[in-house]
Amino acid sequence: MEEFIINKAPGKELIPKIIESKSFNYLNDFYKLRVDWYGYPIIQDRMVTYGLFDDLTNQFPDDTELINTFIDYSIQLARNESDKRFINAIFLILGFCLLGNDNCMPTKSQIKALMELKARAQKLSFFPNMSCFWDQILDYFSKDVTFNKQAYTVNDDDYKNLIDLDFPTIEDNNPGSCPINLEVIENEIKGIVGVYEPLKFVRSAIIDNDKYWVWLYKNITGNVWSWYITVKQEQNGKSTLEKHSMHGGVTKTPEELLLEYHYNS
Repeated sequence: MEEFIINKAPGKELIPKIIESKSFNYLNDFYKLRVDWYGYPIIQDRMVTYGLFDDLTNQFPDDTELINTFIDYSIQLARNESDKRFINAIFLILGFCLLGNDNCMPTKSQIKALMELKARAQKLSFFPNMSCFWDQILDYFSKDVTFNKQAYTVNDDDYKNLIDLDFPTIEDNNPGSCPINLEVIENEIKGIVGVYEPLKFVRSAIIDNDKYWVWLYKNITGNVWSWYITVKQEQNGKSTLEKHSMHGGVTKTPEELLLEYHYNS
């Protein structure tokens, strides 16, 4: 029988050390190993879905003081985490919040720290599950009857008010500067079955230090897959070609696609 992905995860030897020593450093080492290994906090494993840190939280004792300490530690990790990996730290906070028993209450310093993290959660609300994870954290914090959940809420589209999607373009905004030639890109879509409009270049973009070129391969029957094709060139010159599927037509703008791809790659 095929082994579950989580069974091959690095850092398992740190779990007893984390619990016994109550050490931030061990938790930090474990967290970095896991995120470097998988990169997203939810693992889709055949017909099963579970969390990247579940083998840690599943072994945690029902100890109010210990849980509160590790909520503090996970908040500290989130403060120091990059935008691209921030959702992993949010999921770790949630994991420890979900362990909280009836006697485990959020502290005033944790509530203050949560407000500091809110702005980044809003900026990165386009991440799948960001608002969901955040809302579950707020449910834990709502155990404090003075906590105003509405003031801390993050919505899926909050990022639209915080990120300028009018990305600068490359040179004359045409595919001529793309490091991968058109023949290679067209070969990438040859195996796609269906009736499609001709492959169309839609835009270039610069995000941080990365360059992007985007094509649309649009299905004209309306009820199957349409595709964006992207070429990404990193600052070091490495180029990557990717296909991005959309079911039921073109369901997102190229700017929304680029935002998701940039922060998830």
